[in-house]
Formats: sequence, C-alpha cells, structure tokens
Amino acid sequence: MAIAAGVLIALYLSLLVGVFVFGSKSHDPQRGQAEGCALIIGGALVLLGAVLAVGVYFEIPLLVRGAFNVAVFPVVLCAITAVRWVALRLFAR
Repeated sequence: MAIAAGVLIALYLSLLVGVFVFGSKSHDPQRGQAEGCALIIGGALVLLGAVLAVGVYFEIPLLVRGAFNVAVFPVVLCAITAVRWVALRLFAR
C-alpha cells in the first residue's frame, strides 16, 4: 500500500513538473494564477509524501492508509468518469 501511494504521489509530482516545463509559453493573463495554484498543489503533494514517509518510518498504519486513500482518490474519480464517458458513447445512440 505504501509503495503504491508513493508511486502515485511521484507520478502526480512529475505531471505537475511537466506542466511547468512543457506548458504554453505564450502570454496569458491567467498564467500567474495558474502557476500559483500549481505550486500550492505541489506543496500539498510534498506534504502528503512527507506524511507517508513518517507513517512508513515509524510504522503508523493510520498515516499510511490515510496517505494511500488520498493518493488513490483522484485515480478512482478518473476511472469512474472514464466508465461514464464510455457508457454515454455506447448507449446514447
């Protein structure tokens, strides 16, 4: 469970870095706000990784389970949305 949560947190952070590196370079008035929001999300992910590390190091299952649940939640939401999208495409004819 801890390995899966760590991999998901690392994946989320790498996607966030990818947004900064490969994002649009054109001038957009909302870019500063978007970067600030991404930095807040990045800080929350680093904090979640720290909670996971403390839970693993001190063998506190509640922290490990909590970090795992928070890390898996977006994946579950994306899976539900994908299933709904496929169902709408197949059965909405």
